[in-house]
Amino acid sequence: MKILSAVLAVASCMMLCALEVSVGEVGTLVHDGNHNAFPSICRFGNDLYLSFRKAVGHRPGNGVLPVYRSQDMGKTWEKIAEIADSNGDLRDPRCVVVGGKLMIYSGLVAYNQANQKSWCVKAYQMNDDGKFIEIPVSGFLKNSFIWGVVAYDGGYVATAYVPGNTASLYKSRDGLNWEHWLTFPERGNEVSLAVDATGDLHCILRTIDVRNFWPWYYNVGKDGKFVTAKRIKEGMQGIMLQCVGDGFVVAARHWSMGRLGAEDFRMDLFTMDKDCNLTLVKRMPSSDDCSYPFVAPLGDGKWYMVYYSQHNYFDEFRRDNPEYNWQRMLGSPRPADICFAILEVDTTR
Repeated sequence: MKILSAVLAVASCMMLCALEVSVGEVGTLVHDGNHNAFPSICRFGNDLYLSFRKAVGHRPGNGVLPVYRSQDMGKTWEKIAEIADSNGDLRDPRCVVVGGKLMIYSGLVAYNQANQKSWCVKAYQMNDDGKFIEIPVSGFLKNSFIWGVVAYDGGYVATAYVPGNTASLYKSRDGLNWEHWLTFPERGNEVSLAVDATGDLHCILRTIDVRNFWPWYYNVGKDGKFVTAKRIKEGMQGIMLQCVGDGFVVAARHWSMGRLGAEDFRMDLFTMDKDCNLTLVKRMPSSDDCSYPFVAPLGDGKWYMVYYSQHNYFDEFRRDNPEYNWQRMLGSPRPADICFAILEVDTTR
């Protein structure tokens, strides 16, 4: 698949903790009238792999997971697979290299005959012929919904949450058999995971406090104890945390509480130091239902970031919906696109 649109942008650069980030090329990757959202990307060998949830809307339970591959570092893409489950809605895929194989983890929202929901963790492994085969996983609490997996401490660490409760971390040596490790002290659900060059684990927990959506940052020791816990006093959802140099790159749906119009939902890119001080780098092309970014390294200080947004439909939506309603919008079949940006990071200054 060729990139459908691209805009060369000269971005503002901000310095924070010897970390300088700029945004180069930005554009749209998938624009087909579906609600394409919650993307994940990883580098496997010399190729990039991208997956996301495709459905008719944010909430309807018919999601499948298309898989795309780029053999030229994101210049062009081709669809190589589509993963579906007849038992329900596949959501929030996570592309991870595990044991030398490409894995895609996903949460499944299943429905019984009474239309009651349950949640479980799914995992799919790409075979040598490029086909994705479901692989059983175990060890997660009942009704857990997986949110992230990263290589850590000679094995892997995952995060999953029980909807309506809170989030936990799990450890595994093979990425298939998991053990509960710890539960976060604050109530929340989605957790972004990142491991720095020294092997330390960093997390940002999305809270479920609708008054402000201020997330929590944690540094977790290998003994399972929280070394640091700090509140980030900005409303955020769909958070990406990436360790770079002595600091972090953070991107998220950034809220300004009190206004619920379309202009209040946007994806902002920040640098952050380890005291949780944020500096805005750039407001990405975005609006409405948006965010949930992921990055993969390109080399030479460049990263390929993907996210989703409805800004390509902004004018049409505002024309047809003069009385904006966020909750009604989430339940509608309104489309969304997968977008991209090239990040350039300098840690030498």
